[in-house]
Amino acid sequence: MTNENLNKLCMDESDPMFNASKNCKIFRWRDKEEVDPRSSFNLSRLVNKINELEQELWIRQVHIDNLSNSNLLLDRRINRRIVN
Repeated sequence: MTNENLNKLCMDESDPMFNASKNCKIFRWRDKEEVDPRSSFNLSRLVNKINELEQELWIRQVHIDNLSNSNLLLDRRINRRIVN
């Protein structure tokens, strides 16, 4: 049986081993009970915090790149003065 067919079998909800990870490479989780509604609030806050941190990281990386470029320019100017 090919992996594709095996994966289709493992995604079949009528399969008795649907939630078992032994039969296929894909594990699809299904909650038997309703999840605590507070978790959706917490998860959304965590996702927002991750986005904020990624944005801050990007800004700082741009700042670091600009500083390194300016340092390179200063080094070149100093080297020109030393050579002359």
